[in-house]
Amino acid sequence: DRVGLSQLWEDIEQSLARTRKERGYRLVKSSKFQLAVCSVILLQGMMIGYGAANAFEVHAYGGEPARWADYVEIAFAVFFVIELSLRMGLERLLFIFGAEWKWNLFDSILVLMSLSDLISHGTDSGSLGGAAVGRILRLSRFFALMRLSRVMRQLPSLRII
Repeated sequence: DRVGLSQLWEDIEQSLARTRKERGYRLVKSSKFQLAVCSVILLQGMMIGYGAANAFEVHAYGGEPARWADYVEIAFAVFFVIELSLRMGLERLLFIFGAEWKWNLFDSILVLMSLSDLISHGTDSGSLGGAAVGRILRLSRFFALMRLSRVMRQLPSLRII
């Protein structure tokens, strides 16, 4: 019935308006929070490059794998799970119905792929690392760098640089 749907839509709009006014929501949308996330994404990108170079050295020249990098990889996964959970909890319906719902879906897929990679292969690319699924999951890490374009949109002072 139209009256029921109209009332439901009005309730959703009021809920979204209340969410936008809350302190936690303003925190995750703040430029400081976005800059912190951007910095972690850049660090992760550097670690992806280091990890690729280290893996090449190990396989091509028989070098030693950098085990400390495994812990850093886990730390990145934990950070992004916490960041995504925080945004989901604070944005509530805006996470799904807000203007950035596509980016939120993209972030969610990346975090899930990262977790599935860690669960299925651990931090060692070992014998399973050559499998097609493993390669696809590991390539998804590069797509995480695409998140920078979303973050940069919200930081106008960095666009000048």
